[in-house]
Amino acid sequence: MVSNASQRAQVRPLTLADAARAAELAKAIGWTQSKSDWERAIRIADGGAIGIEQDGELAAVGVTTMYGQQRAWVGRVITHPDYQRRGHAKRIMEALMELMDKRGIREIMLDASELGHPLYEQLGFRSLYLIEGWSGDVRVEPQKQARLIEESDIPAVVNLDAAVFGAARPQVIGALLDSLPETGWVDENPSGNRLSGFILVILKEGPYARIGPWVHNSPQGAERLFRTAVTALGVEQVRIDIPEQNISAKAIAYECNLRPQRSCIRMIYGDVQPTEIRVEDTYAIASFAWG
Repeated sequence: MVSNASQRAQVRPLTLADAARAAELAKAIGWTQSKSDWERAIRIADGGAIGIEQDGELAAVGVTTMYGQQRAWVGRVITHPDYQRRGHAKRIMEALMELMDKRGIREIMLDASELGHPLYEQLGFRSLYLIEGWSGDVRVEPQKQARLIEESDIPAVVNLDAAVFGAARPQVIGALLDSLPETGWVDENPSGNRLSGFILVILKEGPYARIGPWVHNSPQGAERLFRTAVTALGVEQVRIDIPEQNISAKAIAYECNLRPQRSCIRMIYGDVQPTEIRVEDTYAIASFAWG
């Protein structure tokens, strides 16, 4: 029998007006996401943010960010502790899947926590590989060899990101650069006529920074980018999320005093073979919400 509480649950789109409540919801499960983080996520999602309203409260949320019709990334699926075990996460996912189906998305992917993994398997997602979260009190030798991203670099950064990630996501690159000006760096090949890599910052709060995406075609260049970024940011604590296959990225992280703290499982819906993600050039992903 369906309870009265369940009957009052309503699935609806999220708007910018929901950002503060979404941040409080994230805080309730121990996630550090601010109102501005949620405003950015809702803008980037462009109609792909969903919530469940119950008893006048925002009980659950979820977001899909769609990169054309090639790929979509599901993230920020959260249920308030007071409303868990009522099927809200499944309802959020079903609403998101319906939306992506209507948009004709070919590849639906996500990075699942250990807690969420069983639900995603039940819905038809399959595991690909781990994304390892590394963090700690960062130690680097001061270095500023890579240069700040200029506006004229943005098309090349978007193109390089698309080549490595397997789908173009200009909305993510643009939003990160807009929200954190002068916190992106590029590295050029010796001839100086094209980019070899770039590094961006997702979040900077006081002495803490979360860095990504971080892309390069060589370990030496990737390390140069990372040391430049940490030196310029002047932070003491750093978090990066590394594909498990990228041994070079983990070596750099370890040398800079970061250690693995948690992992998520990268998953894809159905039997689709994903467009290649060049994990050997992916030193840190953008985020669990954006891939």
